Parts: sequence; C-alpha cells; structure tokens
Amino acid sequence: MPVRESTIEQELIEKLGELKYTLRPDIRDRAAMERNFREKFEALNRVSLTDAEFQRLLEEIVTPDVFKAAHTFPADKAEQQKIADCLTSLDKVIAAQGRKVEALKAHKRGLMQQLFPREGETLPRLRFPEFQDSSEWTTHAFEEFVAKSFYGTSHSTSPQGQYPVLRMGNMVGGGLDFTNLVYLDLDLEDFKSIQLQKGDVLLNRTNSLDLVGKISIFTQDLDCITASYIVTFRLHKDRLIPAFCNALLNTPLCKARIKLLARPSVSQANINP
Repeated sequence: MPVRESTIEQELIEKLGELKYTLRPDIRDRAAMERNFREKFEALNRVSLTDAEFQRLLEEIVTPDVFKAAHTFPADKAEQQKIADCLTSLDKVIAAQGRKVEALKAHKRGLMQQLFPREGETLPRLRFPEFQDSSEWTTHAFEEFVAKSFYGTSHSTSPQGQYPVLRMGNMVGGGLDFTNLVYLDLDLEDFKSIQLQKGDVLLNRTNSLDLVGKISIFTQDLDCITASYIVTFRLHKDRLIPAFCNALLNTPLCKARIKLLARPSVSQANINP
C-alpha cells in the first residue's frame, strides 16, 4: 500500500520535534522568515532597527557564499588563541560531564534490573535492609490502580497561546522536557477536562514501532495538557505511588510488555489501552 505524502510529512514534523525543532506554520515565505529573524535579532540584542538598518544587516549576512561574507576578528593571534583555548576547555568540561551522565544512566539501568523482580519472580534481587524480611511482591492488573484515564487534545497548536501542550518529543527518559513546547487556547471547561495534575503517568500510544509506548510522569505545578496521541493515567495514590509506578513501567521488562500491545500500521504503531 503506498504511503500518503501527508503521512510522510507528519512523520518528518514529529521527528524534527523530537530533535527540539519547532514547527512554525506562520512562516510560509521569505518575507515571513525575515520578519521572524528581525524579531529574534532585536530581542536577543536588545535593539530596535530601522527598516534601512535591517536591510543593511540582511545584505551583510545573506550571501550565496559564506566564505565571502564579512567576518570580524582580532588581528592579534594571541587573542584568537586565548578565545579558542577558553572555548575548547569548556568543550572538554561538557564532554566530561556527558560521560558522567552516561555512566550514571548505566548505573541506574543496572539498579532497575536489581530493584524490580525479573520475569516469573516475585522478589527483586536487591532489597533495602529494612524490607529484607517483608512479604513477596504481589501481581495486579494495572487498571486496578487507575482512577481515571483520558486522551489529550486533537486541536491544532501554535508557537504561542494560553496552555502548553506536551507532545511525544517532550517525553524523555521517564520525565518531561519543557524546552520545546507548543500552545493552545481553550475555554476553561475544556481545559479542566484534560488538565494534567502532579503524579499523572503519560503513555505515548502512537509513534514509530521503535518509539511507541514511552512512559513519563508529570510532576510540575503547571497548567498543561497533552496531544491526543498521549494517554494520561491518574492513579489511586493511596494504593500506588506515581513515581514508583513510573519507574516500574520504565523497566526493560515492562517496556517490552507494553511494546507487545502495539499494533503496527503502514507507517506507525498504535497502542489502545
């Protein structure tokens, strides 16, 4: 079956969103792009350009050959070297921190395999001392702990608006990344019906087969909603602690079980909880 062009386009948009790009449906031609550039340039540099000044700026920076464009730099090579050394040292610090983060992630993955029972077992391999003599873990259906579940909004979003809308790209490592948001205006009643609360557990029910089934927890004091392809589970907190539930559902065993629920289609997979 041929894949529709609109489907390919939507997949590309979602992938770019996961890479922290923001869709700007309002920028459709060169004039709109230049207006956006002017707004960002003036805001970042805290200046207000006249039309003539902005035109000169465009003439200076817009060239078919980047090597022919004007570049300003110090004539003293010692100053050049000092700047280069400063930035290089920061790159090394960033790289070292990145290695530490990766080591911590690997340590966490190892702990998760020890702190939760393996397939067919009712006790974890590692237990805190005060619980060594406690009873075995019991098996329950997840739905027993769900007080409420609902989908997010299917309305079109924009770069500005009243309420932030979480998308699949915001779901990262069991948590949420709020640096690349889109927004939506809703009346209060509609917003309240799908408003997130602290402790809500989110499931990405539609994505590529590799990415579908991502689980994250919402922990912010923020008026926020999700897109329609994310399911929100509100738990009976007197029976199941949301942070524990999020950790459990992000174990390799549970993630594999969730993926088994996915039903592949032409270009994506869906989970119908």
